[in-house]
Amino acid sequence: MRDLMIDSSGDPQQDELTHDLVEVSGTDELLQSCAELLGIEQGEMDELAPDCGLPLDNILGKAYDDNYAAQDISDTLTNEESRIDAVDDVQITHDLTKRTSAISVDIHSSEIQDSGNQYDDQGNIKLTVGDSSGI
Repeated sequence: MRDLMIDSSGDPQQDELTHDLVEVSGTDELLQSCAELLGIEQGEMDELAPDCGLPLDNILGKAYDDNYAAQDISDTLTNEESRIDAVDDVQITHDLTKRTSAISVDIHSSEIQDSGNQYDDQGNIKLTVGDSSGI
């Protein structure tokens, strides 16, 4: 699949020389799609896709639990992104001083072959979300 490349602020990225919009495909497009999916609160797009996105019940608030949050992240990715075969090793790192969290996930996808250096030594695609903006 192909899509427009989105920068860290959520804007379409332009080529510096031609000023054309930059496209993304393969592993990079899958990772971008997953990051966008995790950035949507479930129910946020009620009219278009009511089940799309990440439920925040176990992620925000006083009843926060890393295990429940990790399961919600895994379920969201496997249920909403058909190219993902499995999700392993969801890690959530919190920076309490900045009030941000970063999510790191190992994704298995048999459909994506042009991985570049995105795969680790076990063949997992590494996805990290929330480095700068927080989730």
